[in-house]
Amino acid sequence: MNTIFTFLFSKLLCFFIFGWLLLFSPATATGQSGARSIALAESTVADHSFWAVGGNPAGLATHKYLEAGFSTKNSYLLKELQSTEMALAFGGKPGSMAISLTRFGFSLYSENKLGLSYARNFREKISVGIELHYTTLVVGEEKLKSSSGDFNAGIIFQATSKVKIGFQAGNPGSFLFLKENKSNEIPFFRLGMVFDESKNLRILVETEKIIDQKPVWKCGLEIFPCDKFTIMTGISAPPLSISVGSGLKLHRLQIDIASSYHHVLGFSPCLSIQYSLNKCKK
Repeated sequence: MNTIFTFLFSKLLCFFIFGWLLLFSPATATGQSGARSIALAESTVADHSFWAVGGNPAGLATHKYLEAGFSTKNSYLLKELQSTEMALAFGGKPGSMAISLTRFGFSLYSENKLGLSYARNFREKISVGIELHYTTLVVGEEKLKSSSGDFNAGIIFQATSKVKIGFQAGNPGSFLFLKENKSNEIPFFRLGMVFDESKNLRILVETEKIIDQKPVWKCGLEIFPCDKFTIMTGISAPPLSISVGSGLKLHRLQIDIASSYHHVLGFSPCLSIQYSLNKCKK
């Protein structure tokens, strides 16, 4: 089993790196967390999922599979605001790990981010995670570059059988450089809850505070008409943004589509695909 796992992982890692090189053309990266999160107004800080790789890293703690994912988002239908993310996650002892590559922008402004995440459970009710990331910013025809590194840390607590509470501190290291403007990262904090009202309905609420900005309040609903299909919607403010989406599970393949709508700037469609290669014993 270990031999097969090592073989599959090495092959997939080669494909992952090759795919990233193909993508490395004008356009680039900010954080993104999959179409499901977009559909839920990004109220997923207390949620366990594969795309926690782009959000609260503690959400990776329950991951048990060798899984690869691809996500793309077109903010406000502008090609200059296209973002793309590739991620690879795998579970094992004593925790789960992930690597992500994210790109955002166009020829005159682009961001590229490499992230490495680790998460694990403690006593079944507590999940903790940390993500280290390195971001490169390229601006103008002269291709002026600046780089910075920081980390995200988070925790998810299973308060009851139906309620989970999550907290994330994003880019806390950037506090040291705010006055000197030496960092490309912006510190933020997220606090939220997931409530599994029934097997067919999940409710998510969250508040996010970016430094020097007003808090953003978010709410999402996830409906499960059947085992293979989900319907999602969400709302956040300020500014007012409404989102919808759906997900389809086909054996090892998960496909999610979503779009958010800003009342001034318009639609931002998103597509994410993830594929599970095998199960890994934790």
